Amino acid sequence: MRLTTRLQVFILVALCAAPIACDAQQRRSFRDREPTIPPPSITEYKPESTLVVPEHEVPRARFPLVDIHGHPPTLDNLETIESVVAEMDRLNIGVMVQARPSSGQRLRSQIEAVREAGYEDRFVFFASLDLENIDLGSGLKIARQLEEDIDAGAVGIGEISKAFGLFHTKMDGSRLAMD
Repeated sequence: MRLTTRLQVFILVALCAAPIACDAQQRRSFRDREPTIPPPSITEYKPESTLVVPEHEVPRARFPLVDIHGHPPTLDNLETIESVVAEMDRLNIGVMVQARPSSGQRLRSQIEAVREAGYEDRFVFFASLDLENIDLGSGLKIARQLEEDIDAGAVGIGEISKAFGLFHTKMDGSRLAMD
């Protein structure tokens, strides 16, 4: 019991003395000092990774895969389409879902160009929704455009921007909230 009492007294003294010892140390204020080395610009900053793991490069998928979220260049001419298909073949991508935001004539021209090039089995197209200038009747207009895009060959709706609630507004200026 006596050792326990001594231990308790030691702990109590240590706890009481700790703040005094901390105040006795010299405090360094970095807020009031200018850096001795200027910070690098974003183009000069080249951090070196400290991660050490075995590297296993996979230059080509073993089995044909589906790229569910592709952003190829606009597929509206044979040269571009064949260039993208050649890269897909090199990586063993069987099908690419084209998630680039497009609808209306822009989407139709891409779907038609891919069909004419004979690669309709390699691409799946998603339509985008025109959420600019939302006002009364906009829902009907958007639905009609989506129906036209589906009739043209779109099979889904693509990305809704991560910044959706920041920039899209109603005609009265209020932000368009996602529900």
